[in-house]
Amino acid sequence: MKRNIIVLAVSLLVLALVMSTGCAKAEFELSSLEITPSSVGTGDTATIKVDVANVGKAEGTYTVTLTIDGVLVETKNVMVAAETAQTVTFSVVKEVVGDYTVEVGGLTGTLRVVKPAEFVVTSLRVVPAPELGEGYYHVTVAIENVGALPGVYQLKCRVSDEEMAPIEVELTAGEKKTVTLTGAEATIRELAANYKNAKTDQREQVVSIAGLSETVTFPARPVVQPTYTPPTKPAVTPPPPAPAPVIKLQVLYVEPHMEEGSYAYVAGEVKNISDESLANVEAVVNFYTNEGRLMNTLRAVIEQTPLLAGKKSRFKVAGYVDATVARYSLRFQFLAGDVILHKVERE
Repeated sequence: MKRNIIVLAVSLLVLALVMSTGCAKAEFELSSLEITPSSVGTGDTATIKVDVANVGKAEGTYTVTLTIDGVLVETKNVMVAAETAQTVTFSVVKEVVGDYTVEVGGLTGTLRVVKPAEFVVTSLRVVPAPELGEGYYHVTVAIENVGALPGVYQLKCRVSDEEMAPIEVELTAGEKKTVTLTGAEATIRELAANYKNAKTDQREQVVSIAGLSETVTFPARPVVQPTYTPPTKPAVTPPPPAPAPVIKLQVLYVEPHMEEGSYAYVAGEVKNISDESLANVEAVVNFYTNEGRLMNTLRAVIEQTPLLAGKKSRFKVAGYVDATVARYSLRFQFLAGDVILHKVERE
């Protein structure tokens, strides 16, 4: 009897275990729908994640379905052990701006697709800055982000044939900044100094940024006018005693002028202050460097010949001279070569 009771108990235990195993199954719950980022630019990737939990007593496979605006986009099968969870990830790229409804297993969210960062460059200005010194310029440009997302713009500038190092400009959506290009300013300052010091003849420089350009024209180099150097009177040394020199001409005025291209002239007016008539009088001009070296000699006969006693005559000596000329001297002589003494005195 006792043995029968034991056999019956074991049979019941086995039956319970069989029934328990036969009823175990997988049960799934979805949670934590995450869209990262919630706003993306067109053509950029958004990541969609969802947690799949198996709350059942047996391992099972669950098919995760992603739909956007009611349209099936992708499905994934995931094997989940009993009483565990796994994260399923989808990647989505949209090319059209708008708000999209995302649904995964009954969970919903919104993916916003916006216009990416887009930059507009305007208002390039290159203006002199005399308050900073000679050859200084301000170089500025405006940059605006007309997109719906923040971004970084690589600002590239060129001054004639030289390219500056790029500048990174960070802008939020809708932000506008005015940027000062210190590198371009330093380059222009150096080029201006080179032109002033005659190291280069390039007077104009072009600043260009993103299709915009501005031309910088440096101030013209000054033209050095030659200065008048009175002739040196010859020394009179006795013996024998020489007769006192007789001054026959009075120079009433002298106007020197030098133009670009090394064309020069010396013009003026003389008066015969002697008692005799002077014929074939010519004006002779010597041109010198700053160091006193003679570079050119020009001559021309005065307008009135003969020049009667007490009368006046204009004269003009003109021609091309060396570019290094800085001074000149003026004398009068007869065509035969004899020097006519003169004095400079206005009436």
